[in-house]
Amino acid sequence: MFEQATKLEYRFVPQGPTAGPHDWSEILARLEQIECGWIVASGSLEPGIYATIARLARRRAICFAVDTSGAPLRAALEAGVDLVKPSLSELEGYVGHALPTAAEQEAEAMSLVLAGHAALVAVTLGEQGAILASAEGVLRMPAIPVPFRSAVGAGDSFAAGITSALSRGASNREALKWGVAAGTAAVARAGTARVRREDVEDWYSKLPA
Repeated sequence: MFEQATKLEYRFVPQGPTAGPHDWSEILARLEQIECGWIVASGSLEPGIYATIARLARRRAICFAVDTSGAPLRAALEAGVDLVKPSLSELEGYVGHALPTAAEQEAEAMSLVLAGHAALVAVTLGEQGAILASAEGVLRMPAIPVPFRSAVGAGDSFAAGITSALSRGASNREALKWGVAAGTAAVARAGTARVRREDVEDWYSKLPA
């Protein structure tokens, strides 16, 4: 909800419905048949589901990206994923302590790569931009200064941007740029589901080469 007088945004996040065994059996059956290069899973689901999907994707040679937190994040990383996209607060929750410096943030992201939990670790840092850790090291991309209008969907947009780029064969740096550009496009527009391709491309062009 966007309050006109104060120009402040309010989000109400009620408890969603609980998925039963039938729901998951149908979804997993579909994932066994679908032909694709990437599977992207996000949200707060039962921890075992993400781990199951991770194993399914690996068996079928499909890349798996996950965007979640808490117990589901821990379970997915234990199973191993191709890309994980925590926010800084979600990464701090995973490691159990604050990560106030760039060096600490990069070290924890790299530790997930070195431990084999994720091939790519993309951490969104809000106004500080984002980092992407891989076997090649850590890349850091600054945020684009924009008028803040909404945080709704910014993380999801970032995940969509980076995964879409990787699926097209982009380098890690290019993929990180597309993620930042997509997240910026979400932040710069009020409300939900307002990210437009032309906006993402415009913000992408403003990032360093």
